[in-house]
Amino acid sequence: GGSVISASNLHGPDDTLDPIVCTSTIDYIRQCTSYNGLIQIWDNMSLHPELAEEWSVNSNATEYTFKLRKGVTFHDGSAFSADDVLWSMNRHLGKDSPSSIKAFFAAVVEWKKIDSHTVKLTLSSPDADMPYKLTQPQAKIVKKNTHNWWGAGTGPYVLDSFQAGVRSIHSR
Repeated sequence: GGSVISASNLHGPDDTLDPIVCTSTIDYIRQCTSYNGLIQIWDNMSLHPELAEEWSVNSNATEYTFKLRKGVTFHDGSAFSADDVLWSMNRHLGKDSPSSIKAFFAAVVEWKKIDSHTVKLTLSSPDADMPYKLTQPQAKIVKKNTHNWWGAGTGPYVLDSFQAGVRSIHSR
């Protein structure tokens, strides 16, 4: 129980709820409260599944397969699936992407849906660091076709209100 109140000197009218464009500490905090990623990194720098139940990599680190958790829902009650992963991750691709970490995904050939809860990432060159890249706040998964960020996350806190440069309020 209880409440957490945090403040940051790095906020303003450019604050965002869109994970791919976040660049400030307060945006990072907001992304981690509302959204989950495929993989999470723990304090000891070890990787653990989050929205992925497990992942595997081929022998030369050019293909990653992610088995996704079943039974996960977004804050608006809709079901999480491979389609949400593809939509979220494909937003980082292309020269016109506004993603602040699009360089992390320069070697991505494609994200492919294998079935409703399995996705495959194919790279043009080996990248053994890809699982660590997927732990970044900008790589959080949001509901497919999201443009209004309320209800778009699966994270531990639901967004109640947001005023860029002022505050956001989240409920457990």
